Amino acid sequence: MTKKKRLARLDLASKAERLADEVVAGKWDHIPELKSAPIGSQFALARELERRCPGHTIEVYLEAFGRAWWSKLR
Repeated sequence: MTKKKRLARLDLASKAERLADEVVAGKWDHIPELKSAPIGSQFALARELERRCPGHTIEVYLEAFGRAWWSKLR
């Protein structure tokens, strides 16, 4: 992995952590699917990560948020 790509992934991980903190704090309660669908299939959250950190695929956003989310549950 190149240095540029590694830094982009670290930036994405950091922003995914912040987004997971917001979800835990209830700032995303206006999204009804958060209560019923698996967290790993939350495209609204993936789109928000894409807005905050463009340049990755939707799968990468979902994986990054999933890792951040599970780190909150430990």
